Amino acid sequence: MTTADQYHADPAPTASLSSSIANILLTESPKHAWLAHPRLNPKYVRETDSRFDLGSAAHMMLLERRSDAIVRVAADDWRTKAAKEARDAAQAEGKYAVLERQYDDIVAMCTVAREFVAASELGDILVTGEPEQTLIWQEGVTHFRCRPDMLSQDRRVVLDYKSTGSASPKRSRSRSAA
Repeated sequence: MTTADQYHADPAPTASLSSSIANILLTESPKHAWLAHPRLNPKYVRETDSRFDLGSAAHMMLLERRSDAIVRVAADDWRTKAAKEARDAAQAEGKYAVLERQYDDIVAMCTVAREFVAASELGDILVTGEPEQTLIWQEGVTHFRCRPDMLSQDRRVVLDYKSTGSASPKRSRSRSAA
């Protein structure tokens, strides 16, 4: 199984096209895409941002059914020296640091998602599906890669999980008046 770090480093036989690189090609320029590609740019360094730790931790708990890489930090926020040190130590070990109250939110998010999916036509995909599978294929001379969040056992259903503060239309920042 390919890890997330291996996937982002591009494990294809030659430099491959992923959806994020394709998006950069379409919305910015070929040079931007070259700079963002781990195999094309010799000075490439993958950027990480701790503001995504909450979503990544929820992703791991829901889809991979794991919580071993989630470090719960007993602090009200990240402003104290102790909280920052705990977050940095967790990140140094490749783990996700979350505040205790955020951990409770992750558990609640995963519970709601599991219940919703189980009651839908997707049924037990969260139990029987295969999370985080790296797919690589070739068309002509070009290699492509993707890493779906969850694949059904028969490979006919792909599940993509996104977390958000609220899915309520009343909480939307921009709504059309239609």
